[in-house]
Amino acid sequence: MQTQTKRLEGRPPSPEEVFYLQWGREALKNNINLLNDVLRQLVTLDTALLAALIGFLHEIQIPEWSKAIVLSSVSISLLLAFIGVLPYRAEVDLRKPEHIRVHKEKALSYKRRFLTVAAIFFFLTFAFSILGLITG
Repeated sequence: MQTQTKRLEGRPPSPEEVFYLQWGREALKNNINLLNDVLRQLVTLDTALLAALIGFLHEIQIPEWSKAIVLSSVSISLLLAFIGVLPYRAEVDLRKPEHIRVHKEKALSYKRRFLTVAAIFFFLTFAFSILGLITG
């Protein structure tokens, strides 16, 4: 029985291919920082919105049930965004690349979940505000 060996031929990557490979790696590395930035901005937006709602609560012409839901949803959004921006804590062996990769994937997933749920509550704030204006 004869085995044939295939000779692989290749070419070095073009400068454009190298550029996109490096860009992809950098984007992957920066995902956690990007999520932190978005969470920080959401904390700022939620804080400003909550302060405005509290300051003008008696002047806002929406039903009381809507006010309660709006204040609750913006408060929950603020709390979730704040927790999400905190550093992800877990044990990781920095001598093992696979452990580092798993740790970073978990951190990314953790922060993404907090951002998703906080954003849902942020938009619910506006949805119930508009609903309160329509029904009130």
